[in-house]
Amino acid sequence: MATHLAGANLMLPQAITRLKAERPKVRVVVREGLPDRLTAELASGEVDLIVGRRGQVAPDIPVRQLELYAEPFRIVCRRGHPALMLENPALAELQEFPWILPGIQTSLRGELAELFRREGAGLPEQQIECTLPLTVRTIVEETDYLAVLPQTLARTEPQLALLSTPLTGVSQTIVATYASGYSPSPSTALMLQHLRAAGARMGTEQSTEPVK
Repeated sequence: MATHLAGANLMLPQAITRLKAERPKVRVVVREGLPDRLTAELASGEVDLIVGRRGQVAPDIPVRQLELYAEPFRIVCRRGHPALMLENPALAELQEFPWILPGIQTSLRGELAELFRREGAGLPEQQIECTLPLTVRTIVEETDYLAVLPQTLARTEPQLALLSTPLTGVSQTIVATYASGYSPSPSTALMLQHLRAAGARMGTEQSTEPVK
């Protein structure tokens, strides 16, 4: 199994632990990497399925995708950040701060660039490109950098605060992608069931928890 998404770090453990409780002898290997590499591994049969953002996976083989849940992205900063003193700041007002942005090879980076353009601003000049959740979290907690994280992940970090600035049109639908040329193995099929259940729980939390 492979993943290329920070938000999946919350859903995958739930699905994996339930799978292992039901089938303790099943071997589970989780790989993390960029979409291009993981899709090549899916095409070659090195991985059975990929959990990630819809639109990121485009292998040269027929695939099926199981929709798991959808959520928005939020701008995050450290507690006590100067941006928290601004009332409903627009993106243009946040441009002066340093940012951590996704890599240029990701679709999220393009969506953010387009959103900044629509708001009449370019991407922040002072920026770091990073997609590693732990690195992003540590830099944001210790500096004045802003970052964009999936809402569920952002809310689990007590040292982070969420800005009210909306990222209109920037959201993600999480899917499990697997090759359609053959039937999934019993273990893979069971994993898909647990992913679907974990995704349903995540979706319920998204719809019932108030936006902060």
